[in-house]
Amino acid sequence: MRPARWVADRICQAWGDALSWTVDQREHPREAHWAKLDSSKARVRLGWRPHWDLGDGLDSTVAWYRALAAGEDMREHALELRGTTDRAAAERALTRASEKLAGAMVESAHADPEVSEAEVLRLREDLTQELERLVGADIAVSRGPTARASAREASARPRG
Repeated sequence: MRPARWVADRICQAWGDALSWTVDQREHPREAHWAKLDSSKARVRLGWRPHWDLGDGLDSTVAWYRALAAGEDMREHALELRGTTDRAAAERALTRASEKLAGAMVESAHADPEVSEAEVLRLREDLTQELERLVGADIAVSRGPTARASAREASARPRG
């Protein structure tokens, strides 16, 4: 387990460009001093296991956001991160993982007494729509017509 300071420093180091962070000196809830991220539920309920250590995961996350900001084809980028040569199998695995995550989100919302049945239903519908969109979409970030054209041109280039 790493402290939040280590995570923030690692992200700043990976991002570069003089990215920095500061500690918020205002008063915080008591639990803020001992709160932590815990993946044990994902391990138990979803059978999830990390593929990377924390440092590699943070580096890859920064690389993903840099690619997103640059307007790259994020579907292609996600498949490359999976490190597979079988694109069809990788796409099926990404779809299954997305469906599993969406199911866990709905289950979690349903178990929360502060979330109404109507909100759970709306979440389920929104996630279903989003999954359908992702399965059929070539995902590229757009910053206007020029960025869209650049993304199309880049994705049309043969990869070597």
